[in-house]
Amino acid sequence: MYFCIRDDDTSFFTSPDELEKTYGDVTKHGPVSLAIIPFCRAGTSKGLPAAYRNQWSIHPLEDNRALVDYLRRGIAEGRYEAMLHGFHHDERDQRREFLHASDLGRKVRDGKQYLEQLLETSIRVFVPPHNAIGKEGLQAINAAGLH
Repeated sequence: MYFCIRDDDTSFFTSPDELEKTYGDVTKHGPVSLAIIPFCRAGTSKGLPAAYRNQWSIHPLEDNRALVDYLRRGIAEGRYEAMLHGFHHDERDQRREFLHASDLGRKVRDGKQYLEQLLETSIRVFVPPHNAIGKEGLQAINAAGLH
């Protein structure tokens, strides 16, 4: 049997324990695809700790060293695949980042390069935040060579 699991919103706020508890046994049978936010903006997402919601502060993935180390190991062992999940994910104006935001070409290029260097892997897939994407977003991911 073949299957694919995609988990969105891995970010600075994710703990290695959460991922291990949720997917540890599953990853023995194949990789779980994690849609990772490189520079999570603490906006309105329900996945954020309540104390951070609507603060609009930006939290780079690299600031969670335990998570970065866990992801590097998991990716190297074939347990996880890293995918780019936007740049900030949430926008102050509540609009969808890859449907309405500007400078999407730079965000895709910079986000991809950042995750590749930080996690020591290649990024092949882009997952739009909130599953919303517009023409400029499509052009940006195509220009970066992402699926």
